[in-house]
Amino acid sequence: MMESSNGPNANPVALQMIDYALSLAKSKKSDESHAQAMLVLEQCLSSQSSESQDVVTHNSKGMVLLAMSSLLSARGNYDDAMEKLQNIQDLVHSHLDVRVAAMEALTGINLEMGNDDTSSVLADKCLELLGKVDLKNSDEGSEVAIARAKAIKGLTELVQGNLESAEPLFQGFLDNKGCIGNAALTYGEFLHATRNFSLAKDIYQKVIQEVAKKKGLYRCPCPSSL
Repeated sequence: MMESSNGPNANPVALQMIDYALSLAKSKKSDESHAQAMLVLEQCLSSQSSESQDVVTHNSKGMVLLAMSSLLSARGNYDDAMEKLQNIQDLVHSHLDVRVAAMEALTGINLEMGNDDTSSVLADKCLELLGKVDLKNSDEGSEVAIARAKAIKGLTELVQGNLESAEPLFQGFLDNKGCIGNAALTYGEFLHATRNFSLAKDIYQKVIQEVAKKKGLYRCPCPSSL
């Protein structure tokens, strides 16, 4: 999850349409509101140039697809949700944070469906994305993406009971700027699994405070956020 001010550069109109669609779906939670929200997102996606290869357009498309996936997975339509997420990987000029969010969500859906082996493979692919960026010159958004990629791989290891394999992935997490949102929650689960209950409690409280501060601000969605 990320605020638009700190996240990838995207079309502001697209962000407004995404925010409106998600708010509509969340507020009424009916079949009609879901259909209306999806229609808004489809119009938003079609309004983005199909020919443009610039970063802003690819980021905008990626965020719309993330939002569509969120709505679909919230209704249990996992196949269509995963298709939207897979399409994001074709947006080669999109920010690392967008592509990692998509892989994170794909991994999460498969974990939810009990596909542990598939989840582990997807988490590895998520980590592979980090090899495509210059980590020395990474921006704040990239730092968050890096933390999320490591956390989702760590989660797949935890699910399979591999605490020793998960531990290196969470090294230095406490002082990591990317230890927020989903990554922080996963770190909390790791701390729970290793019986560090006091620190786990601190991490969960931190996440709660972050959510309270960001309430009402646009966040890049993923299925677990709905």
